[in-house]
Amino acid sequence: MEYLKKLGKSLLYIIIPILIVMFILTILNYFNIINYNILNIMKYITIIVFLLFSSYKLGNNSTDKGYISGIKLGLIIIIILLLSNYFIFKSFSIKTLIYYGIILATSIVGSIIGKNRVAK
Repeated sequence: MEYLKKLGKSLLYIIIPILIVMFILTILNYFNIINYNILNIMKYITIIVFLLFSSYKLGNNSTDKGYISGIKLGLIIIIILLLSNYFIFKSFSIKTLIYYGIILATSIVGSIIGKNRVAK
């Protein structure tokens, strides 16, 4: 039960800031302050940065190995994104497969760094 609380908190560290930043970026794009290409790049960077931060926090508070926590969190995020991508766009390409691989790798690296952080 304790692990589910930590995992839920990590998911909140990802979902809420991403929704806020995406809303702000969409408004900036709507008023032509930023370009659509920049919006796409910022979308990918935002998800990766917040996933790295969240997996770092999860790995820091985890009792098991860092990469296991990262794999669990990464797979949950991939499942959420995969389902939303399927229901909204009904498409799948090699580009999305590479993106999901980057998400999983980022989650694993962040969790390993969080677990192996030296406390002083």
